[in-house]
Amino acid sequence: MEQDQIRVVQETVSGKEITLAHVIGGPEPIIYTKLGLNPSVDYGSSALGIMNITPPESAVIASDIAIKSADVYLGFADRFTGTMIISGEIADVTTAITEVVRFFHDTLGYVTCKVTRQQFFDEVFHGNPPRGENGEIRITRVRVPGREVDLAHVMGTSARRTCETLGLDIGTHEGEDHTGEALGFMRFTPWEAVVVAADIAVKHGSVELGFMDRFNGSLILCGQIAEIESAEQEILDYFDHELDFHVCKMTRR
Repeated sequence: MEQDQIRVVQETVSGKEITLAHVIGGPEPIIYTKLGLNPSVDYGSSALGIMNITPPESAVIASDIAIKSADVYLGFADRFTGTMIISGEIADVTTAITEVVRFFHDTLGYVTCKVTRQQFFDEVFHGNPPRGENGEIRITRVRVPGREVDLAHVMGTSARRTCETLGLDIGTHEGEDHTGEALGFMRFTPWEAVVVAADIAVKHGSVELGFMDRFNGSLILCGQIAEIESAEQEILDYFDHELDFHVCKMTRR
């Protein structure tokens, strides 16, 4: 391996945590370009907010909170890695990131980090981040086996941007518009348990299966809020009493 090559190792850990909540004030224009964000902004007064959340599906909840709590643009939300990036005025970005952290800590019971700015990384790394024996920067996430439902959240009203980011208007959902509907998010370990949960959900109530992934345990439900809540509660009860899983409480916003 060459000395200047960066090697990133990613594995997932079952848990509920906000690992990163950082605000970049006045980022360089090239950062916007590389991220695929709108380059026609006032760079002098603009800011970027970056978050990493476990389980990764929580990034969708964070995105909804962010765009509803401040005048920010949702640049990127990835339910596979737990990454969220928002942009806007520095005061709005800071407000949005702070509100996300507060809600996840106080309502969802997540372990949360502090909202930081650029000087935090300067203090931690002193310009010399830790590297492996071959000079690579290593980022490691570890998946731990278990039997758990660690996320069961109901989003009361979905925004159009949220639905588009989730891909609820393409593929098998092409032509559909779920804007304004409630969305339900659940996460399971082991991942294959999501198939059992999806079957329970669609048989129990009038809900639509928006997304199901047996490779990361993610389930997204669409429909009326009462139906979503009923389906999620039925799943939690079944996994708790019949399958002997450790289950979290259902949360709402």
